[in-house]
Amino acid sequence: MGTNLSSTPATTTETIMAANTTTDKDIADDEIVPLADETASQAQRVVAAYALDADECRMLFSMLGIEPAAKPE
Repeated sequence: MGTNLSSTPATTTETIMAANTTTDKDIADDEIVPLADETASQAQRVVAAYALDADECRMLFSMLGIEPAAKPE
């Protein structure tokens, strides 16, 4: 949200959100629950539908932690 990749200037909301980023509410590793396969699959479809291209799609998958599992050889 805080990073504006387009040529238009950041909105006030984007600027405020970037300024309010904090680590006070970090989640401990032992509190993180893995996503169900179906949930990850649905999230992948939504991200892929809105991504501008394959590179952006891969980047967003990685950022969200929903990369497709590697296919066994």
